[in-house]
Amino acid sequence: MVSTAFGFGENDTYLIQCPSRRCYHNLPSGLVTLLEQGDVAEVLNVAFGPGGSYAMAFREPCSRGYRLQTDRLPADLESWLFKTGWFGNYKRSFSTMQISLGPKTGRFFASDGKSSLWDELPPKLEQKFASMRQNGGTGGWISKQPTLVSFGSGDDFVLLAKAEDETEIFWELKGYPELAKALQTILDNDRLADLKNLSLSPFKKDTFALLIDDIFVQNGVLAKFLPAFEKFGEDVKLDAAAARPARQEEMQPEASSSQRMSAVDVPVMSTSDSLKLHHASLLSTQDYIFDGLAKKRCQHCMKPEGVCVCPLPYYLTDFIR
Repeated sequence: MVSTAFGFGENDTYLIQCPSRRCYHNLPSGLVTLLEQGDVAEVLNVAFGPGGSYAMAFREPCSRGYRLQTDRLPADLESWLFKTGWFGNYKRSFSTMQISLGPKTGRFFASDGKSSLWDELPPKLEQKFASMRQNGGTGGWISKQPTLVSFGSGDDFVLLAKAEDETEIFWELKGYPELAKALQTILDNDRLADLKNLSLSPFKKDTFALLIDDIFVQNGVLAKFLPAFEKFGEDVKLDAAAARPARQEEMQPEASSSQRMSAVDVPVMSTSDSLKLHHASLLSTQDYIFDGLAKKRCQHCMKPEGVCVCPLPYYLTDFIR
């Protein structure tokens, strides 16, 4: 199974990641800082809400652990996410955390696979949850537990619930007709078990992305971002066979040379890139097109040369703005 994460926010904000590519545009400054400093080895889950709110769960380089970066979340959700035990350890599992934020403040769903929290759900989703829980909708889950909730605009949503080998999907998609057709086709062809990930834009109707098996599908993305999404889909297929290391480069829109797009793309490294990888003291000879200075970055810890303390550094030439 290919590990992917993708999310859409206000003002054309998006982030998509597979093992060998990371693309993003118009992210909150806190997330940009994390990504550009090399503090994120893999994005596990990302959600964008109104007013610049967000949550991103990620794995740190060198297997140091898992972290959750948030901003402007509802107070009850923030408190639940970072609740600690007697010894100061977090009670929630950030490595399995799934968070979805709605188009209005206060609508959210969060689960780490063991416990869940939600508020201000769409009416039909609230009713569905009640039918899935014990004691008339106030107790624990009867059998199936939500494994994915994605909020769309208005009261639209998609719910994916599982119990052992049984999977159920439930949706309300008045503003997402193309996705409703796609999900019905998946059901008709008995492919629900192959649905690996899905994300609706809470702020733009009929804009979504989903991963079924190793096929990445998107709809509603602006034309200037399509090259990044198309490359991402190609690399998801490659990553189904094997994950590859990544590098960052800044993309330019095809529309106009006078306009500059601040989207960042992380393409796969393959033999077609004419990349020469060398261990220890040997360095990469790949030429990058990137605004800024060239620096050598260790791919184990993501730290620059001179800061890296890995016993066997694995350097690649990178360009930092």
